[in-house]
Amino acid sequence: SPSAFVPVTDACCPWHTGSAWCNFRSAFRRATGHESTAPYESLDATAALRLFSAPKYATAIFRLIYCTLSCTGALILFRSADFWPIYVGGKPTSSTKNCWDLSGTIAIGSLDSDFDHMNVALRFFFLAQASYQVHSLFFHIVSMILLLTYGRKKDGAIVSMKSSMRSYLRPLVEHFITLCLIFGAYIFSGLRRLGAVVMFTLEFSSIFLQILQICINSPDNSILRRPRVISVVHRYVVLPIFM
Repeated sequence: SPSAFVPVTDACCPWHTGSAWCNFRSAFRRATGHESTAPYESLDATAALRLFSAPKYATAIFRLIYCTLSCTGALILFRSADFWPIYVGGKPTSSTKNCWDLSGTIAIGSLDSDFDHMNVALRFFFLAQASYQVHSLFFHIVSMILLLTYGRKKDGAIVSMKSSMRSYLRPLVEHFITLCLIFGAYIFSGLRRLGAVVMFTLEFSSIFLQILQICINSPDNSILRRPRVISVVHRYVVLPIFM
């Protein structure tokens, strides 16, 4: 909103680059968890909830779309494979025992000529998974750098900035660990099948978790925001999937 922007002054824009740059700085601080005009601690509960719900709502929608497309692609690629078990959409004759073929070796330069006849499909699936993790990893890195660079406007808002940094650090570490696991499972060719099944299972469960997040962070007038709807999705959809 216009009230969120800081007026153009020498203190705000020492480089005299105009109001657009000042507005970007103020909008970025608000989007990443820090507002230059007032720390979040001074906001009332309703305003703070509304402020944080919008980006969480958008993020949940993006992750829901990504997980749905990823799971759909995995089913198209692997549903007829002998290692894709029936409980994740495979054939009745498929078995997880075919995931444990560890006869493959470390192969970097000849990935498609390794023992696994599904290598081409596995390569594209792993590439998509790694691309998402790299994208998220660099998003958090850039956000933390910009927050440190342009988030130090007032000493009274340091608490808000530190809280925002902590909220970025945990998912940053999670994406880094996940990327290392994906890379490790890929270069050890005997683990690719098992890695594909594991990633599909995690993303399939994540679909329902993102649906719950969408309900929790929906606009106030949305039917999805009703406590009854949230309770039903949580109790009868999300919990059974994760159990």
